[in-house]
Amino acid sequence: MQPLPALHPSDADFAAIRRDGDFYVDKTPLFRDLLAPKPGPGIRPLMHRHQFLARPRRFGKTLLINTLEAWFQGLPPGHEANSDRAGVPLDGMPTGWTNPPWLWRDLDAEDWHGVHGWHPVIRLDLSRAAADTPAGTEAALRVYLWRQVGTWGLRTGRWPVPNRFAPPPELPPQDLLTSLIESLTDAYGRKPVVLVDEYDAPITKHLGPDRDPRPVAEELHDFFRVLKDDANLLYGVFLTGITRFARDHLFSAANNIIDIS
Repeated sequence: MQPLPALHPSDADFAAIRRDGDFYVDKTPLFRDLLAPKPGPGIRPLMHRHQFLARPRRFGKTLLINTLEAWFQGLPPGHEANSDRAGVPLDGMPTGWTNPPWLWRDLDAEDWHGVHGWHPVIRLDLSRAAADTPAGTEAALRVYLWRQVGTWGLRTGRWPVPNRFAPPPELPPQDLLTSLIESLTDAYGRKPVVLVDEYDAPITKHLGPDRDPRPVAEELHDFFRVLKDDANLLYGVFLTGITRFARDHLFSAANNIIDIS
């Protein structure tokens, strides 16, 4: 009897699961609605460009974000699974990036993948910015964004960021995010996609009988406003979290976000 493929419920790396042939619940049937483009020829805008999803922990939100990341940009240079140069490159895919055929083979949307073309993905895990104070949240978010700038600087070879772990400039996180969006658009001629995992992690850390989450929510308010102000530079925005309690306050700055929870 052939052994069944491995099941790793704690693994949220889509490319690794697909490469190793492990068990995977195919979410791409949902992409036909989630990522439906507007009618027309060529690479079209998304029908719903800004979307928000709240689900409890262990519902596969991070794996979904990871799948969307691979959907839009394939595998970046340096990725451990980026060794197979076969497959059909996405429209606009830069040199060094790959779209291996095993990523989407036998999944529901295998025949549909590629309709959006290639887009650089800014993936933000806000659990990295959870701190004990609002000022600590701002500082952690600034460092995290600076590392993102460094990663993309190494990929493009166009930004003078030799060490992404160097101290970041004294810019607020929202300015770093705006700069990254504009720089990617300029570098690739393609609108980036922003994926935010655990948008509420910095806030839930401040829940409790003797804690007030409103100051840290204020710190994030201007950060999320970038997703509205730079909407014309973005191909899509997708946010996940475990709560909806901060949605109205935070996303009032980005009121074009559709709640699909």
